[in-house]
Amino acid sequence: MENLAQKMSEFKTKKEQYSYCHDLFCSKRQELYLIEQIMIQTRQEMEEGCKHEWEKDWENRDERSRWKCKHCTKSR
Repeated sequence: MENLAQKMSEFKTKKEQYSYCHDLFCSKRQELYLIEQIMIQTRQEMEEGCKHEWEKDWENRDERSRWKCKHCTKSR
């Protein structure tokens, strides 16, 4: 009987640890999502306010011609 009580106590401890980690993970994921949204909005505002100066992107990816702004790196 003592062995069963000990196992139940260990289970409860592990469950509490799991719950804590799960809650922490969910809150950090939400925090990262909000930061990502701020970054996206800030980049859009930066690109809208930029006086674009287009230059050819010479990286050999495919046959398409590519241009990007040399200030904000927005693609054309």
